[in-house]
Amino acid sequence: MAPDREPDIWLPRGLLHGSTLADRAPTFSVIYLLSYSGATIPALVAGQLTSALSLPQISLGYGALALASALFTVLGARDPYATGCER
Repeated sequence: MAPDREPDIWLPRGLLHGSTLADRAPTFSVIYLLSYSGATIPALVAGQLTSALSLPQISLGYGALALASALFTVLGARDPYATGCER
């Protein structure tokens, strides 16, 4: 391997495209923060709702939130320029 080439390891290339090595640490720290916030915030809300709602109701709320998130992701990830099946 050439000394000026980075090791061939898996990187989220879409997020790191065009970034320098100095920009990668802040990028990964934001990803880390958002990932843990996405898991922590609903858990904190569910913990506060335990005094007013039962466990099955909270579980249904989690399921609805997961379904809405998945639908949002699928609709947001579509290619707006796709014209059909291309080979």
